[in-house]
Amino acid sequence: MDGDEVFRRCVTALWTLIGSLRADDEAGVGPAAAEALAAIGAARGDDAYLLLHEVDGALHVNGHMLPMSIDSFAAASALTALFRERGVGEVLFDDSVDATALLDWARAQADGSLDEVFAGVAGGIQTVRREVLADEAAVRLLRGDAAEEAPDSRLRSMFLQHHLILAFGTSTWVPPHQAKLAIGAVVDRMLGVEGGMEPLMLLQRDAELLYRSLHVAVLSVVFARAFGWPEDGLADLGSAALLHDIGHVLDPEAPGSAALLWLLDRGADDFWLRSAVVARSWRRDHGRRLADLGPDDSFVAAIVRLAAAVERLTGSAPAVDEVERGLRSASDNGVLPIEMVEAAVLALAQWREVA
Repeated sequence: MDGDEVFRRCVTALWTLIGSLRADDEAGVGPAAAEALAAIGAARGDDAYLLLHEVDGALHVNGHMLPMSIDSFAAASALTALFRERGVGEVLFDDSVDATALLDWARAQADGSLDEVFAGVAGGIQTVRREVLADEAAVRLLRGDAAEEAPDSRLRSMFLQHHLILAFGTSTWVPPHQAKLAIGAVVDRMLGVEGGMEPLMLLQRDAELLYRSLHVAVLSVVFARAFGWPEDGLADLGSAALLHDIGHVLDPEAPGSAALLWLLDRGADDFWLRSAVVARSWRRDHGRRLADLGPDDSFVAAIVRLAAAVERLTGSAPAVDEVERGLRSASDNGVLPIEMVEAAVLALAQWREVA
């Protein structure tokens, strides 16, 4: 069975379950729920989740418009119309969905009691309001004057963002909405570069490295923003931060050199050169003060070193003062400029108050 057919069967099974609940067909609900749960698992395959997204009256699955067939047309059209009626923009099913959670979700869709399912992730299902997606699209954080994208291109970006947000998990410090926007900006930037998916494929070979790199990227973006970094340069900075330790996959014994050569070989775009410089130099000591940064040093690399230090220090969720001591010690030892440390500590304290 090809992928499109698996997706069509899943959509049909979901609509059958919702239809059984709307019709008060008690005898049919149980079998329909079991069939829908199995269909979600089959459609998800080896992926961490399955994403349904309605746009302009068409249903998309995992970032691609669902091709119609005679058997699935009625179900797909009805489910799309229901999403529009209920104000549902997208639904994400992850690998923890069970029959109870699915039944609760379907019942909410059937009777319109969506406040709880819109509240967050429940039982492995996340339902997002249409207006929330519209607000996020309007923000276009850090993307400057980007050209209009085709719907399929934007949906592929959203699909990849969901994947990385799930890999990111949660942060001890960064508010969730800031993390999501930072990851979205980095994804859009990387998809805009020829070959930008290649380093992401490398990072996904090592789940721990991907997790760590995502946290360093998000911290780098929010730190740089707090430092006054230009908005239109944050996506490039975050992308370089995401790739800062890609050499660990290529050659754990000499990660800096391996990353430098591999990234320079990607192409002539400044994106690759900037990432290569950061990957080569972030591990070095950057001095006690900003004035100590030499002509061969990189302020972006220093930000990445700062973010990596915070990511390492927050593994056990310490208090701000513990992180501050660790960062000030690094400054005393000539690893990080004290001006950056002080600004970072202030930002961390503010985020913790928000959390």
